[in-house]
Amino acid sequence: PAVPTAPATPTTPGAPAGPTEEAARATGATGEAAEAAGPGVLTRAPLVVSMTARPSQAVGRVTPLTLGQALAEILPGTTTAEVNDEEDAPGLLATLGDTGRPLVIAVHDAVRHAWMRRLLEEALRARPDAVVVETGVPGTPAGRLYLATHGNSTASARAAARWLAGRSQ
Repeated sequence: PAVPTAPATPTTPGAPAGPTEEAARATGATGEAAEAAGPGVLTRAPLVVSMTARPSQAVGRVTPLTLGQALAEILPGTTTAEVNDEEDAPGLLATLGDTGRPLVIAVHDAVRHAWMRRLLEEALRARPDAVVVETGVPGTPAGRLYLATHGNSTASARAAARWLAGRSQ
């Protein structure tokens, strides 16, 4: 299934977009959970596992606000775990068994990295209830809810965090 490009929240044609519509436009959600739940799928502080490849020297230092940091602004107690390659992952899967908090898996360009797709598949086998947020090039939707921001920026992270927490206004 393709990631929709239409807003997740209905809008009136010609009417100015409000904060909810703007946050919805910044994110694309798929899955039955997205249709049933809409914004606000997180009701308490999650564990955010962020999978990103190490930036090359050509990219330089990249320091946008991460999804985990944006969620922590809204949901205090949010914890994050960083995975930058397959070598970082051995202890990660063991921590996913803790179902005491929601799990959000943030991936960046998973479609470009086989190691990231493998780890994502393993994580979703352990926690099929996980929400997956793609902050780069969207791939095949996965998880209970799949959200694509189509970019890795502070604005995208905050829009996704607000949508997930139901605080788009």
